[in-house]
Amino acid sequence: MALNISSPVSRTLLSDFATTRDLLSDKDYIIVEGVITVLSVALAFVGVLGNDVSIITFVSMASKDGVTVTFLFTAAADLIYLVTVIAMGVSFLLLSVEVISGYTIWFPVEPYGVYGFLAMSGRYPYEASNLATTCLSVARCLCVAKPLLYRSSFTGNAALCITLIFSVFSIACFTPVLALMEMKVQYSNYINASRPSMWISPTRETVKDVIWTVTDAFIPIATQVIIAFCVVVMNRSLKLASEFRQKSYSGLTRRGKSSKHFAVAHAILMQ
Repeated sequence: MALNISSPVSRTLLSDFATTRDLLSDKDYIIVEGVITVLSVALAFVGVLGNDVSIITFVSMASKDGVTVTFLFTAAADLIYLVTVIAMGVSFLLLSVEVISGYTIWFPVEPYGVYGFLAMSGRYPYEASNLATTCLSVARCLCVAKPLLYRSSFTGNAALCITLIFSVFSIACFTPVLALMEMKVQYSNYINASRPSMWISPTRETVKDVIWTVTDAFIPIATQVIIAFCVVVMNRSLKLASEFRQKSYSGLTRRGKSSKHFAVAHAILMQ
């Protein structure tokens, strides 16, 4: 079972490695996962740079409209998530050192436990960012489809309230799962010593399955459906607006030509 940077780890190091031992040795697994982690961290650094630029840009604009506030929130949430990805990469590097050295080199705190907590913590900004992106799509769709009705509805205060609701929702979803994890001092057969290691409550899997049915199954599908619907509505509205402008321009052009012909005829008759 590979360690997913966008989802929390739910099993111990021993059981995770046991599931892959039939296919890969521990060191081979570390190498394969290490390559994926290096690529993820490299992309995360690029993302951090891009989101830093976005945040600086939105702040310097000093605009208080709802779209700018939502974009700023999304950039900040993405930045926090990418920082957790980089921290997870460091934790996995320390884990790799332990495994490759045969645990002759080990650290006072279990790197795998830190990795698991970081993976779980990264779900907070990740979920909030996805919800904010969906909200932004809906807001833009309404402004395009019904500009006179909704142009002034998505204010900065409304955006702040919506993003606050999304943040509270993310905290409410993932805190119960995180609360059933703990770094406890435990004995490890790998290092023949005790150190703070990840402990998971037996009820965590049940709670996680219930919560993630919503966050990992229902919400992503609903988000994609909503965004696709918004794109279709905006495309249709823009086409109708374009056709209306073309017809209006054609009508004005015809009236202009008629007026010009009338003026010429009038001038001829007056001679």
